[in-house]
Amino acid sequence: ILVIDDEKRIREGCYKILTKENCLVEMAENGEMGLTMLGEKHYDIILTDLMMPGIGGMEVLAKVREQHPDSVSIVITGFATLEHSIEAMKKGAFDFIPKPFTPDHLRVVVSKAIQMTRTLQDIATERTRLKTIVNYLAGGVLVTDKSKNIILHNPTLLKMLGYGGDTLDDQPLHALTTDEKLTGIIDSILELNKGEFKVLSAEIEPHEKGKEPSNQSYLRAQAVPFQNRLGEILGSVTIIDDITHLKELDEMKSA
Repeated sequence: ILVIDDEKRIREGCYKILTKENCLVEMAENGEMGLTMLGEKHYDIILTDLMMPGIGGMEVLAKVREQHPDSVSIVITGFATLEHSIEAMKKGAFDFIPKPFTPDHLRVVVSKAIQMTRTLQDIATERTRLKTIVNYLAGGVLVTDKSKNIILHNPTLLKMLGYGGDTLDDQPLHALTTDEKLTGIIDSILELNKGEFKVLSAEIEPHEKGKEPSNQSYLRAQAVPFQNRLGEILGSVTIIDDITHLKELDEMKSA
């Protein structure tokens, strides 16, 4: 835990309370020192004062969100106005501790933050495991969110679609492909009603920019909705398989 506050009694008070809870705590006496320490190592939880000389808490929050998105930030402030609260939440603040505060209040908020960091770590671990599995699948895998931004894909997909550009993480779907058949079934999946489930398929041809599509290769894309427990559509999952051999068998049978 990193405590950033220009008031010595607040810094040392947080240190004493949290170390008694078996937390590892370090302190910074201003925002500039805090950002320097954040640049040197990772902290699971950052407690920062909002109003400090020089670099203030808002700038600290913005840097934490940019450089340590899996860290949890808590604002300690005597200026907890609605306007400040909204701005801080937009910059990633998890919670507020108004000054003056009691040791119990600090313990409760930090305990919630610890639970959040564990949840974030579990999600990151599962995401890594999922990505490892997806990367070794024979078919191409493409996962988008509701806004058609790419949130997961594997190398097989890029090879099948002839993509050799920049990283696609969090990029819009059109950065990968403009194939109307592929984008069409994804659009249709994302437009499904709450609780509705369909599997939509389309045959697409691999096409590399600057080259004519091959008449010898065929791909089949199958898209399904990704839903939460309430049946709300969160995004789409598309699997792309090479069906060239199936096409060749059909042609042989026809002959």
